[in-house]
Amino acid sequence: MDSLALITLYLGILVVPGVLFSAYRRFSRWTASTLTGAKSKTSAKPGRFPGPKQYPIVGRVHDLPRFAMWLKLKEWADEFGPIYQTSMLGQKFVIISDEEMAQELLIKNGNNFAGRPQIRALIDHKLGPAYSALMDRHDTWKYQRKWVHAAMAAAHQHHFYGHIENEVKRWLVTLLVDPDKFHGNTRELTGRVISRLAWDDPAQGRAYGDSATETLTRMSISGPIVNTVTPLWHLADLVGRNPWREYEVGRERAQRAWWLRTFRLAKARHRAGGGGGGGGDDLPADTWAHRYFEQLRAAGNETLEQDDAAEDFAACMLGFQCLVGVVTISGPLKFFLMSMALHPGWLRKCQAEIDRVCGDRMPTRDDFAELPTVRACLKETVRWRSGVPLGVPHQCEKESEFQGVKIEKGTIILACEWNINRVPEKYPDPEHYRPERYLDPSFPTYQEPLTRYPNFREGVGMHTFGWGRRTCLGQNLVDDEIFVAGAAVCWAFDMGLKKCPATGDDITFDTQATNSNVILEPLPFPMQFKVRSPERAQQLLEGGNSTTESFSSKWKVKYLDTPRNKGKSTAGLLEPRRGRLLAVRRGEVTRGDGDEGELHEDEDQDVGDVRGQGCHQVREDEDAPDCLIISKIPQRTNWDLASNVKYAKAAEKAGIEYGLTQIRFTSGYGAANQHESVSFSQAILQATDTIKVIAAILPGPWNPTTVAKQIASIDHYSNGRIAVNVVSGWFKGEFTAIGEWWLEHAERYRRSNEFIRCLKGIWTAPDDGGGFTFGGDFYRYRNYVLNPKPVQKPHPEIFQGGNSDDARNNGAEVSDWYFMNGNDLDGFRAQIEDVRARAAKVGREGDVRFAVNGFVIVRETEEEAVRVLREIQGKADADAVHAFRDAVRQAGASTADKKGMWADSRFDDLVQYNDGFKTRLIGTREQVAERLVLLKSLGVHLVLTAFLHYDEEIELFGRDVLPLVRQLEKEGRGKDANFEIARTGDVYRKK
Repeated sequence: MDSLALITLYLGILVVPGVLFSAYRRFSRWTASTLTGAKSKTSAKPGRFPGPKQYPIVGRVHDLPRFAMWLKLKEWADEFGPIYQTSMLGQKFVIISDEEMAQELLIKNGNNFAGRPQIRALIDHKLGPAYSALMDRHDTWKYQRKWVHAAMAAAHQHHFYGHIENEVKRWLVTLLVDPDKFHGNTRELTGRVISRLAWDDPAQGRAYGDSATETLTRMSISGPIVNTVTPLWHLADLVGRNPWREYEVGRERAQRAWWLRTFRLAKARHRAGGGGGGGGDDLPADTWAHRYFEQLRAAGNETLEQDDAAEDFAACMLGFQCLVGVVTISGPLKFFLMSMALHPGWLRKCQAEIDRVCGDRMPTRDDFAELPTVRACLKETVRWRSGVPLGVPHQCEKESEFQGVKIEKGTIILACEWNINRVPEKYPDPEHYRPERYLDPSFPTYQEPLTRYPNFREGVGMHTFGWGRRTCLGQNLVDDEIFVAGAAVCWAFDMGLKKCPATGDDITFDTQATNSNVILEPLPFPMQFKVRSPERAQQLLEGGNSTTESFSSKWKVKYLDTPRNKGKSTAGLLEPRRGRLLAVRRGEVTRGDGDEGELHEDEDQDVGDVRGQGCHQVREDEDAPDCLIISKIPQRTNWDLASNVKYAKAAEKAGIEYGLTQIRFTSGYGAANQHESVSFSQAILQATDTIKVIAAILPGPWNPTTVAKQIASIDHYSNGRIAVNVVSGWFKGEFTAIGEWWLEHAERYRRSNEFIRCLKGIWTAPDDGGGFTFGGDFYRYRNYVLNPKPVQKPHPEIFQGGNSDDARNNGAEVSDWYFMNGNDLDGFRAQIEDVRARAAKVGREGDVRFAVNGFVIVRETEEEAVRVLREIQGKADADAVHAFRDAVRQAGASTADKKGMWADSRFDDLVQYNDGFKTRLIGTREQVAERLVLLKSLGVHLVLTAFLHYDEEIELFGRDVLPLVRQLEKEGRGKDANFEIARTGDVYRKK
């Protein structure tokens, strides 16, 4: 049967039901209007949601448009309310137009509604491994989602390694030299960023954009007709010729072959460079491909040999993320350009704000807190012209109930973004572009502080990234990339509508014209870009040339079908070569180190940033770098709550007195999550009997009032087993991420000093003495009385650490305990003597006790313990260690001594963040016990221990080491420093 006959057969099959339906519909309308005078609609009835009248078999497929379907769904929402039901050819739908309802159904009850419906044109997408976001929730989906989540979190922790800023600079140059091609170049920008993250291959950015658009078209209602009229698919299979299946098989095969070639190229580069991720022609360590290959090596696969199925699996996992990272960002960014062209008043407001904050430099992610107007315009863009107006569909995985209505398994739930964004009670004047709704307190969407809100990740009206267990994993990438690109284009250009050359009038266009894909982009529209000054134009060109790196400078690449770009180009900026990658040969040009981006870290890494024994936070990616050591060595340690409880109980049994929890508000060092320290400490305390838990507290996010009340309450619950570690903060990105003001080093420690004074005052002020009164630069109180007071007298213990003059002064003046990094004997003695002398000057001689960080490795012989140490250091993540070292050295320049805390630390020392190896608790049980009593003789009262394998080493430490320490103490050891140094001190002088 030829293709024409096949098409005729399909049409013939459709004619009969079509005619019958048309007759039935006319008859039903006539009878309804004649007999009852009522409209053809369904009102709310017991046991069902309201909705339009349904017709047998077809439901309402006849009046649901394939293009811009969200407009019809909005029309029905206005008629039937915030939740209604409909159907198409037997498939039931529930449409939600209310944010709270969507949260209740898809988040609170999300475990029942996290399925994905079958997209007919994509054949078997639910099985995997090609499209993780479209799979069912099976093991393949879980592995890929977990892996991508950890990789994305690690990249976000390092500000995506500067790739966003570098590629935005290049994009600005394309707007300068070839502005008419801004549609394609904007999509290429997002493709290049994600390609750098995955493969270090930005030249594939445009190809990823094209592939993403094609894939989205195939999976959308506006795509192949079989996505809506699904019986056509089965009829085509029945007659033995399915053109939709044939096309998709070929398309997906080509796509996966492309991903596999890219994956194998990355593997070849990784092998060529020895897996080090450093200079030369190897694969950079900041790529996701490098991360994957290093995990293979850590699992014992040193050769990286895999069968075809395993390679295909990994290639799909990485390749699909590259597709997802394109249109999800390019669509909103194009709508933002449109918004600025249409609303010049808001463009001028953004420019004035940027000029005030940034001056002549391009904005970066570090300016986030200072540019609320830019963020408001970006967020209003996504509300006004959503990139996902239908919402991504969820499927009910088991029969459920909502508001008394049963929802059958298989029902598709659509939380319609277009409708939710147009609820007038929440978004007054919803059809107009009004960024002030996020800046003016009179609007219901206003949130404070403006240093934090609005953003794309959280807060009021934030549902662009989906719901529940299907939430998008790239939220931070989207937030950062759109912010940097949006702020940068406003900084560089005046934007506006194009003028008609004949009349001089503005050329208008349909702002709702899109490709109607499930994740969409606007159709090309005309606008103009005018650089704001000749000086800025020169700055753009110089910045673009300095940051853009051609892939061909590292590799010789041959392409098929590569027509030359006939548009304008600038040498070193644009990459006109396009087409399919055919063959790759390793080049001989040495690549430079590149720009890793500035981390903005400070020199005093508070002990709250180190995971203390028995009190750890969650790490979901078992292959992620550990948070105690910067090494890829396997570890038998788990960070979940149950394991923490187990470790704390083992510590109690061993006779360990304290545990320490950290506080970080953003995940880092490979951790997927960071629990809040006070509540986590309480959970540990509730499960234990004797151990005291030190909860880290960060002034800024906390105020003394809240902390004093929290800790006093927990002190009662735990019978006096809570303490606090006041950390001053050292990571600027964390402060700006949560909307907190970033203070300079001296100011942060001065605030911590006041914070501790307030805690002590609140806890100890007598009720009959007028309460606590304090007048400082950061905190003020007047006659404040707290009840009940803490159980511990005079108050719960207060820990604090650091190495600078400011940190030492705080230790001397206000703290009960002073934490120190690992050090050698001379370093310990000098630091302890210095803080004691400072304490004596303020009348606190003998009031300060000292704690030190130490990493413990106990083995049967000293040689075996040292061998473990060398293995940890030998498997160090070299790039991460160097980045850490460079960051803290840069930050150390802000201190009085211009050195900082790690100025004298070697590479091997820095593998353990707080110099724990220097404490030399490495050897046999007898040697470690001897060294502990030596530390005691120097004036150390507490050792913050860390282990490689927590699952067994806490028990070993308590069984084999601590009894020896107790015995040595009974013998009078640990009192005479000179004696202990003569006996044991040589180990601290070994290099």
